Amino acid sequence: MVFPSPVSARRVLQGGITFAAFGALSVAASVPAHAENGEVGYAYTSAADEGRIFGIYLRGGDVGGYGGPLYDGEVYSDSVHSITVDVVEDDLSARVMFRELRIELTEADIEAMREAAEDGVSQPGLENAGDGSGETVLQASYADPEIAVTQNWAGDREFSHDPGTESVEVNELGAEISFSTGTAAWHETLEDRSLVYQGLDAEQELWGGIQTLDMVVSFPDEGFSVSYRVGEAIVASDTAPAGDGDGDGDDGDTGGDGTGEGDGDDETPGEDGTDGEGDGSGQDGNGEGDGTDGEGDGDSQDGNGQDGNGQGADSGSEGDQDSAENTAGEGADDPLAQTGSPVAGLIAAGAAVAAGGGAALYWGRRRKAASAGTEEPSQS
Repeated sequence: MVFPSPVSARRVLQGGITFAAFGALSVAASVPAHAENGEVGYAYTSAADEGRIFGIYLRGGDVGGYGGPLYDGEVYSDSVHSITVDVVEDDLSARVMFRELRIELTEADIEAMREAAEDGVSQPGLENAGDGSGETVLQASYADPEIAVTQNWAGDREFSHDPGTESVEVNELGAEISFSTGTAAWHETLEDRSLVYQGLDAEQELWGGIQTLDMVVSFPDEGFSVSYRVGEAIVASDTAPAGDGDGDGDDGDTGGDGTGEGDGDDETPGEDGTDGEGDGSGQDGNGEGDGTDGEGDGDSQDGNGQDGNGQGADSGSEGDQDSAENTAGEGADDPLAQTGSPVAGLIAAGAAVAAGGGAALYWGRRRKAASAGTEEPSQS
């Protein structure tokens, strides 16, 4: 009786195991890069610190906004915000789009600004204690200005800005209005207790970028200018930059015409109310109003900056909301390759075929040898 060669069987099994091990190693190497780079993301938007929405480690987007007066009624905002923090689709984005942004100043406002002006710069939202009249001397509006920040899980980010369309109704003082955007690196340590339930530390160190939007109003004849911080957007993740840990070359201001580059202040959200504490949904603004006529009710303060469900279901028309959701991630032209899942499937299938083929070959040779052993006595 002839027995199957144990060496051949071992080699067959070794070949199958080696191929399977190689396939497993390739599966680990082919998963999306963000699985190694980070797992906690953060996004924040606001209109002049009103209607704030933010989220940590959300899988999906959120739409909210603000409709109402800002800076004691000098500026009116009807805005739609969107944020996305998605660990699956390699997407971190924050966007503020103003359906309408309007400024209206009276003679009394100008008098208060004139008295407070120092070194050519005054302050917005001052109390009008003087004898100036309520006659409107400046009224202008902008349709669809926006800012957006996008970042992938490798830490690569992009900033975008659209100044929108200007319409000036009244300008008795020869005022010049422009937008000034500022971009900078952003680095904070935030705490969110809800992360504990996802197996993560509540305290997270985050790196990202911030973009601000200022409306700058200059009065050449008066010799001063005033800046209104009308929008802010931040995205960040727990992926530390490859350089010195803070700087990534994004610092600096862009936009504007040089007449009023002053940012007003350098405070960034995350230090005043955006520390991420709470349930992770992070909505805590003034609500967005009904949004049906672009006016907002300005009083819908329900504690979460939305209409109670965090989704902004009634925030303006369906088209506006769809537009905000679909364009929240615009500007990210270079996301990481999302080939991990298909490649992993192919390799896993190959490993299974190799292992199965090795086993089949082994048993085939064994049957053949056994058959040869039974035939040998009959030939003698």
